[in-house]
Amino acid sequence: MDMAAEENKWLKVQVLPKGQCDLYNTCGPFGSCKNNDSPICKCLKGYEPKSIGEWNEGDWTSGSIRRAQFQCEETITSKNSDDERKRGDMFLSVSGMKLPDFSHYLLTWDKMECKNSCLKNCSCLAYVYVDGIGCMIWGKELIDLQKFACGGEQLYM
Repeated sequence: MDMAAEENKWLKVQVLPKGQCDLYNTCGPFGSCKNNDSPICKCLKGYEPKSIGEWNEGDWTSGSIRRAQFQCEETITSKNSDDERKRGDMFLSVSGMKLPDFSHYLLTWDKMECKNSCLKNCSCLAYVYVDGIGCMIWGKELIDLQKFACGGEQLYM
C-alpha cells in the first residue's frame, strides 16, 4: 500500500498472494502447483498422492510419494556396481519451474559436471544449472514447486 499525498488515501501498489500457488508449499512435497489448472496441484511425473482421500478433498499439503525406487537404490540393495545408476536412471526435464526450496550449491560452472555430480549421488533427487548462478542440487523433498505459464527455470529430476 502507498499513501496518495494529494488525495490522502491508500492506493494498492501490489496485492499478494496473486493466486493460491503463491501460498507456501500449497501442493506439499513432490507436488507442483499451477494457478490456472484445475485442480491446481499435480504430482510430479513418477509420483502419486500420499493421501488420495486428502487430494480428492482439495487438501494437497501431504504431497506426493515416488512410485518406484531409483535404480541407484536398487543397486545399493543388490550390492551391484555403481555403474548401474548411470545406465538405469535418467533425468526428466521440466521447464518453466519456480525452483524448490532447500538446494545445495555445487561449485562448478560446467553444465555436464553438474548433471554428473547429481547422477553419481544416490541421494540427489534433482538439479538445475542456471547461467550466472551455477549448479544447485536437491537431496531431500522437493518443496514449494510451482509451474509458471511463462518464464521459470529448467529443472532436471
